[in-house]
Amino acid sequence: MDHRGITPVVTHPERNALLMTRIPEMVEWVRFGCLLQVTAQSFTGRFGKSAQAHCATLMEMNMVHFVASERARYRMASARPAPGTQTCDRRIRR
Repeated sequence: MDHRGITPVVTHPERNALLMTRIPEMVEWVRFGCLLQVTAQSFTGRFGKSAQAHCATLMEMNMVHFVASERARYRMASARPAPGTQTCDRRIRR
């Protein structure tokens, strides 16, 4: 895909039990140009302790390129950030 200018993005790997058993393969994917996106609420445990731990693992390995807010699940008229994004922001800045 790289030769066509397409960059694959793997979304929510921290919430996928199968992918999290294949971290060495994800490392290779990233090495070849793939990007990873985790969900902000995974930092807070909203998707369970497993997703929270997997998110921390990926962050420690510097394999997180994007953080999704899951904002689409909340009313768009609200100016408030989606739940979990402030906690995520604090943890990323550490």
